[in-house]
Amino acid sequence: MQTFKRLGLILCLAGTAPVAHGQTVQNAALDPGTAQVLGPVVRAANAEFRRMPVVILTSRLDALCGGGTVASLLVRYCTDLNTIFVPQGLVARAGGPDHARYVLAHAYGHAAQVRHGVADLALAAIRRAPAAQEGALRAAVTRQVECVAGVVLVRATVGEVPALGDLYAVEPMQDAHWGRTPLAMGPKVSIGLEARAQWLRIGATQGLDACAVGPIPVAPLLAGRAF
Repeated sequence: MQTFKRLGLILCLAGTAPVAHGQTVQNAALDPGTAQVLGPVVRAANAEFRRMPVVILTSRLDALCGGGTVASLLVRYCTDLNTIFVPQGLVARAGGPDHARYVLAHAYGHAAQVRHGVADLALAAIRRAPAAQEGALRAAVTRQVECVAGVVLVRATVGEVPALGDLYAVEPMQDAHWGRTPLAMGPKVSIGLEARAQWLRIGATQGLDACAVGPIPVAPLLAGRAF
């Protein structure tokens, strides 16, 4: 009963209930401009992978996924709800349409790993490995996330995917933006802007087959394709 009450509260704060598929941005009337910008990314992610989370626009991002402002104020992927929340005004908050599309594509990179078993494999490897190797394993996971984001973005855009170094002067997506509630306790990983840009470009130019990174396999993601 408590689980259902909590889910109802979260969806009330988000302003809508999720539907059975993630082909559109939910609660789009809250911010039609952001919904229009993100729509191609939502469609691309669902065309690439099965069982993707729904994307919901909200005016109360700081109250979701455990609340607080320690977690990301650009996107929150709550894995226990299978939902990606994005804030009203994301395009302006993120820095422009290309930035907003990248933020959502990055969240979908995590979602592909979670929904198709890579996250579980990575966590098991991290738990088995010596503490000194944890950072390298998490970095490999993040590189694959960027690679998958590149795959999604090239499907979503007409023309070339912008270089990440042209969008950001410093490394993005270092804060807690995905995981189980409370999301603020989720992993915070830095691999550097150059590495993020490199793997985003690999995904965009070489496709999903190129997204195996060290010990982090790509086979589960290939098996999770929607085609």
